[in-house]
Amino acid sequence: MLKRMDGNSDGKITKEEFMEHNKKEMEERFKRLDSNGDGVVDKTEMEAATKKLQELGGKARERMHQRRGGDGLRKKPDVKA
Repeated sequence: MLKRMDGNSDGKITKEEFMEHNKKEMEERFKRLDSNGDGVVDKTEMEAATKKLQELGGKARERMHQRRGGDGLRKKPDVKA
């Protein structure tokens, strides 16, 4: 993350570099929300984005559940004495 935000590669992030990085990130997020590209996010677009996030979150929970053996509990690694 430091490398991406450090515009002049001096190993530090200034407030200006931080703000510029976040501005670009927010612009990208807005573009994804504004599905018809009209420059505004309406209720329909916001609802669609919320639904998509919920679906993605549910899929992530399912994958975690499967990795944990289907019971939601972490499996202890096999330890050989």
